[in-house]
Amino acid sequence: MRFREVLVCVAVAAAALVVLSGCAGTCGVKSEKVRGTTLEYKMDGGEALSYRQTSDMVQTMEVQGQSIPVQSVEALEFSVVPDGKDGGLLRLGVTVDNMSIVVSSPQGDLDTEAADVVGRGFEMTLSKLGEEGGLPDSETLVYTIESQGERSLVPMFGVMFPDLPEHPVEVGDTWPALLTMHEDTGGAEVLLVMDAVNTVEGFEEFGGYDCVKISSVLDGTIEASGKQEGVDWTMASESEGTGVWYFAHKEGIVVSDVTDGTAHGAITVDVPGGPTEIPVTRSFTMSLELIE
Repeated sequence: MRFREVLVCVAVAAAALVVLSGCAGTCGVKSEKVRGTTLEYKMDGGEALSYRQTSDMVQTMEVQGQSIPVQSVEALEFSVVPDGKDGGLLRLGVTVDNMSIVVSSPQGDLDTEAADVVGRGFEMTLSKLGEEGGLPDSETLVYTIESQGERSLVPMFGVMFPDLPEHPVEVGDTWPALLTMHEDTGGAEVLLVMDAVNTVEGFEEFGGYDCVKISSVLDGTIEASGKQEGVDWTMASESEGTGVWYFAHKEGIVVSDVTDGTAHGAITVDVPGGPTEIPVTRSFTMSLELIE
């Protein structure tokens, strides 16, 4: 395989890994207000909730003076069935209903239906403030992308639902946030760290629910490493974005969470003759939508 083709293969693998790691629910922490509306997860109706998570990323790399675009699109549908409480924690049964991944590059398309995980289920817990727990081992939900290796869905569910503030909120309240996700499967590793500031923008109807509208401003880093075509690579990038999410405060459920952002950084490829650095820019849209 020619040197340029090796670089492209590595870059495509890095792009696929990052989009699948995603940035799910925006995390929130403490609010100092003692008056206002209390936000907490309830999900106590016993009825299944269906969600669709989508990630659409376009990554452009500069390889030997040529711009190479790689687009990654992921769609994940899953159902959540409340199963009572355990020590104050919500017990949830989760089933993967559908999943598809398409990575498009000058080399062609990688189209994966992820049949290995569709129909699979597991149990987890969720605190009233959105802390996920009780997740199974990563190997429980592993699927394979052709020529890219194995990936796990479990880390994604560990940051799926936005965390909520400890105290009631009013319009204009802001609070800091931190999201950290680590994945190490299929010979590739990624660490995502995002800081955010959330602001209560108002109260309005959305998707048929009375919701709190919350905006988020995010910035952070993504570090990844792996091996592709026998070549070691690492990636480091800085990311920033803005998001808007809607929380139905009466029902205690997330209705919508959409984030748009950009990133810039580099992929370093360890090739004969010394490391080669590939500049990378990225734009992305990620969303979580209640589809019932």
